[in-house]
Amino acid sequence: MTPYEALARARAKREIYKAHMAEMEFQIARKDLYRRDDILRVITTTIAIFAEQIRSLPDKLEREGGLTPKQAEIAEREVDNQLEEIRSKLIRWAEENEDVESGQPDL
Repeated sequence: MTPYEALARARAKREIYKAHMAEMEFQIARKDLYRRDDILRVITTTIAIFAEQIRSLPDKLEREGGLTPKQAEIAEREVDNQLEEIRSKLIRWAEENEDVESGQPDL
């Protein structure tokens, strides 16, 4: 390959890259595509709200459902265990799929 052919090929690759970037920015502007940081922020907030609500269950069941303090304590521990298990699975999934560019998550 001559230097001119190499230069032409490099320029073509650059133009293809710029076209792909322009298409992605267009999709983001149309709300067909979202930035990863925005999605992670929404997911993190959702999980925090969910965890807060779930952690209130043992106390509520103790007050309104007749659970004994010991049963509520067991329920509280189990809620924490399950939330930790969910967290571990999400971390494991994220690590396994770190460089996945497209497709649906396989949860």
